[in-house]
Amino acid sequence: MKNVMRNLAKIKKKHKKCKIDNTSKPMRIMLKLIIKSLYILHLNVIVYYLLEPFFHKSIKYRENDMDDARNLLESLSPNPDNSCIREEESKLMRLYDLQVIVPAYKTANTIKGCIDSVLNQHTQYKILITVVNDGSPDNMDEVLREYEDNERVEIINQENKGLSGARNRGLDVIKADYVTFLDSDDEFLPNTLDAMLKQAKMADADLIEGGYIMFNKAGDKRTIRHKYNLHGGKLYGFPWGKLFKAQLFKNIKFPEGFWFEDTLMAFVIYSFCRKVVTSDVLFYHYRLNPNGITATAVKNKKVIDTYWITENLLEDRRRFGLTNHDFAMTMLDQIRTNYKRIRGLNHDDADKAVFILTIALWKTYFHDCQTNSPLQKALENNDFKAYRLICELT
Repeated sequence: MKNVMRNLAKIKKKHKKCKIDNTSKPMRIMLKLIIKSLYILHLNVIVYYLLEPFFHKSIKYRENDMDDARNLLESLSPNPDNSCIREEESKLMRLYDLQVIVPAYKTANTIKGCIDSVLNQHTQYKILITVVNDGSPDNMDEVLREYEDNERVEIINQENKGLSGARNRGLDVIKADYVTFLDSDDEFLPNTLDAMLKQAKMADADLIEGGYIMFNKAGDKRTIRHKYNLHGGKLYGFPWGKLFKAQLFKNIKFPEGFWFEDTLMAFVIYSFCRKVVTSDVLFYHYRLNPNGITATAVKNKKVIDTYWITENLLEDRRRFGLTNHDFAMTMLDQIRTNYKRIRGLNHDDADKAVFILTIALWKTYFHDCQTNSPLQKALENNDFKAYRLICELT
């Protein structure tokens, strides 16, 4: 963080303020509908190249704009400012082949199906299910009592610490060669873990990612959609649907207090993976949650966390000694994601503040990286209009 602030201090002295025109709410809604239609018709990139010559506006900052940008975001949603680096290493005990970590909160109606989907697997491997009851206010205790005498189920109760806190509790003592994360409203498809573990062990993989099925309602097979991870060799950003070698989490935890804690995967975990395997085995049954963060975050100021976690994890990468030359494109993808998440607030000053601080992040961590990306060019030229257009259309 000190490096970021030093760079902020250097560059903020060079600039003066330039006002950015606001866009009316009806216009923003119309633009979003147009852009969504362009994506559906696969015309977004063509339109970008047609509009690009007309969308340039370099903005300059006065001396205290950097501080103003940070203060604005802090006032909207404070930075949780937590690291992913463990103060004490996780204990590793190789008693099982796979440990399934299940954070449980307000899912008493689905937790039984979740646990049973693991217990009912036909497998040659030893599997432990670690259920972390994260202070759930429903009748979770009553449901979990059914599994108290099952030697394959470990139940941990704690005060509510959020999804990251629950996962981290399960990672405090890792009792298997591999770990996987199963959300308590999801399930594993029948008799699929055996194939995943076999592939992981044969390849000595640090990470293996499988396919998954999404469904809207419990048991509604008509709305199932198949999704595979085979998309140009790029891994999905979430932790579920994967098996990880336990060693990966010896010094790493999920950063607590943030939304979008799964950013840890692309920013840190994948960088430590020596060997990654993608599998066409469909093994994860993912339940679409209309009340989840993805569905409800659009107008919640907590969405600012998408920038905060980016900033915090970049500093963690530096502390781990990870280099950024091969990571620059991932960072540019994250910048686009941050913009698209925060634009839902319809807060032009927040958009501008994130842009200003993102420029500082790029100067701090990626000043010697070249990607030939128009987004990198927009950041280096302080070109706010081009930045917006690129994030919208590419």
